[in-house]
This record gives sequence, C-alpha cells and structure tokens, in this order.
Amino acid sequence: MLNTDLHNPNMEYKMTLENFVKNCRKINNGTDLPEQFLKDSYFEIKTQEIKTLQSRDLSREISVQKMHFFYQ
Repeated sequence: MLNTDLHNPNMEYKMTLENFVKNCRKINNGTDLPEQFLKDSYFEIKTQEIKTLQSRDLSREISVQKMHFFYQ
C-alpha cells in the first residue's frame, strides 16, 4: 500500500511518515512495531520503489544471472 501510494503518479496525496506509522499500529500481534523500523521501512520504500518482475527490466536481470552462473 505504501509503495503504491508513494510511487503511483495518479495519487494526489502521498502518505506521510506520520500517517504510515499510525496505519501500522497494533499490527505486530496487537503491539506496535519499533518506530525506527517503521521509519527505515518508509524511507527505503520512498527512495526505492518495489517493482514486480513484470515491471522490471528483465534483460538486465538475465545478464546478471548468466554472469553468476558463469563464475560459479
């Protein structure tokens, strides 16, 4: 949800860190996750969009896999 919210150009309002922390309350078996973990997660997703295999450049990934296989 956060990834879509921050990276979808059609979203008029972007989720803030404060809203993200509020949305994540009590999701850890009824307790809160550590605030630093949530902050780190928020900024990691904000700076680097999570992409599925279908949306990534597969030609680069295939080249990396071939190199890995070659050097094993």
